Amino acid sequence: VDIEDDSDNLILMGTDGSFREDLDAPHGKLGEDLRAAFSALNEDSEELLCTVISALGKERIVAYRVGREG
Repeated sequence: VDIEDDSDNLILMGTDGSFREDLDAPHGKLGEDLRAAFSALNEDSEELLCTVISALGKERIVAYRVGREG
């Protein structure tokens, strides 16, 4: 849904419609690519889908893709 520039936090909407603000943007190439994809979205017809993995009490975004809404 949004990437906060000053803190690198992501604001994501889950599949159940709830919002999350506690995940950091990935570092390195994945983070750069995710930011570029987010900036290039057509907000009327596209959405950014992130894959989040949870292990040992930590969560990270490990992949993303651009999808069509609906």
